[in-house]
Amino acid sequence: MADVKICPSCKTKKWNEAPKVFVCNKCGKLHLLRKNSRNSKCSVCDPYCKAEQAQCHLCGEIWESSSKKGKRSCPKCGAGIVGNDDVNSMDIWSEGRFTLRYVSEEDFGFVYLIESHVPAATMYFHQICKMYNISAEQFVAAVNNRKMDKEWKALSKKMYDGRNNYLRNVSYFEKRLGLESWDAEILALHFTGMGPDAIAVRYGVSYDEIRTAFDRIMNAYTDSGIVVDDTVFTENPFDFY
Repeated sequence: MADVKICPSCKTKKWNEAPKVFVCNKCGKLHLLRKNSRNSKCSVCDPYCKAEQAQCHLCGEIWESSSKKGKRSCPKCGAGIVGNDDVNSMDIWSEGRFTLRYVSEEDFGFVYLIESHVPAATMYFHQICKMYNISAEQFVAAVNNRKMDKEWKALSKKMYDGRNNYLRNVSYFEKRLGLESWDAEILALHFTGMGPDAIAVRYGVSYDEIRTAFDRIMNAYTDSGIVVDDTVFTENPFDFY
């Protein structure tokens, strides 16, 4: 289930669009990526910086991938859609075995809580901005100046404490769509914002296994007659569907 892409009021397609980011190779600061390009000018040390390394947005592994022909899957955890122009990520806070990682993918933004290289939970980026009443620019500034580290620590605890709340919706999907418990659990976790590659790493199974489960889930939607339309705004999709 995709998050809302179109504003329910003005219908613009730019509503909730996630900021793409890049990290300066020289000073290490985070910046908003402008004009949908991997090249941008650093406002701190002023060189034109190009992302010449790919970093897995799940386990954090870094490898050389300076062209579109570079390796697209993580050599460590096997996440299937990393190191390309549509996915970028940045750690915003880390302590002990926990890391909060911002991930931008296909115009959506997410913040993952990573526990020892495994995705424990995720939240949509716009939900976090709303929670702290900040803009994308203020979010980036807070990552760079470290002034919200206390808030990020509290957020990580909140996400960790609620990491298994998605299980409450498993029975709903079993009954509503006629899914087997495994597929219903995958869908319930996906409703939190977690992508198929992250779900695969979390459960320790192959990416292909999760994609096959999504095929069964979409077939179940088709058989049920439910129309999945992400242009329809609803605060509670469980009520809507």
